Amino acid sequence: LLERGYGRAHAARMREIYRSRRDALCDALDEHLDGRIAVPRPARGVTSWLPLPSAIDLESLGETARREGVLVATGDLFSGARTDPEPDAHGVRLAYCFEPEERLAEGARRFVKALDQLWPEPGRRGRAQPTDRDNALV
Repeated sequence: LLERGYGRAHAARMREIYRSRRDALCDALDEHLDGRIAVPRPARGVTSWLPLPSAIDLESLGETARREGVLVATGDLFSGARTDPEPDAHGVRLAYCFEPEERLAEGARRFVKALDQLWPEPGRRGRAQPTDRDNALV
């Protein structure tokens, strides 16, 4: 690929594919969350970081999402101590590079269903905001 000079064309093609997948995931999250959580749209990368309200137990969310058929990487997995995660680590990392748009939209719906089981009255408990750090984890 690189020796024949196709690297640039391949990278450009993959950027378009990943952008489309990112948009499908973020659009579906925006739709299903209905403004309860600000959904960041990373400028690059293949994953997105979704900050969550501190009232949500990340371990329970991971288990509940798995029962709904969605695998997420909860922020406590990236923190120094799972029992007392750093404030910026309270969220989930969502990968969008491996699935087509339709499955990402369905995954977002299922994820929000799992989230709603643990956070039934989100409007009364505040709104999570994205952090200033780069939301694209590679």
